[in-house]
Amino acid sequence: MAISKLRMELETQELDHTLMVIEAKKNAQMEYANYMAGIGGIMAQIAGKNKELAIASLLVTKGAAIAQVVIGASASIAQQTAATSAAIAMESSVAAGISLAAGPAAGAAYFGAKQTLLTQQLASGTAKTTTTAGISIASILASTISSFSTPKGGSSGGGGGGGGAASQDREFDFNLIG
Repeated sequence: MAISKLRMELETQELDHTLMVIEAKKNAQMEYANYMAGIGGIMAQIAGKNKELAIASLLVTKGAAIAQVVIGASASIAQQTAATSAAIAMESSVAAGISLAAGPAAGAAYFGAKQTLLTQQLASGTAKTTTTAGISIASILASTISSFSTPKGGSSGGGGGGGGAASQDREFDFNLIG
């Protein structure tokens, strides 16, 4: 049993490390997306009555918002997958103990049931994350389309800046769910 405990501790340490790496990658990617959103905001401020620059600003800002959603969803799915893999490995150790105590059939039945349950939970979590990301992206695209159809007049720069605020809201909503 001491070996099983050591194996579980090792799996936990590996999971913690994997989650740390995923978070670091997500943060680096978010930094780039935030730079693009900032550039879009600057473009919106200097656009004035220049319709082409205002449109470019809107596209850069909305593109950055979509990138933030994709980055967040990818990180969430990677975290869920890593946690599920670690849980399956730990359940393998538990199944080995059951096999010793109650026989190989009992251990195999336990492990098969746990593995199926964990895999189904992963599929459910991944589906929820993907659906949430899709809804967020659709919302960003809808606001982009409505920005193009809204008369710009002298406030075209403000429309681009408003897009930046909407993208921040989308990121916040996604992170609460994902």
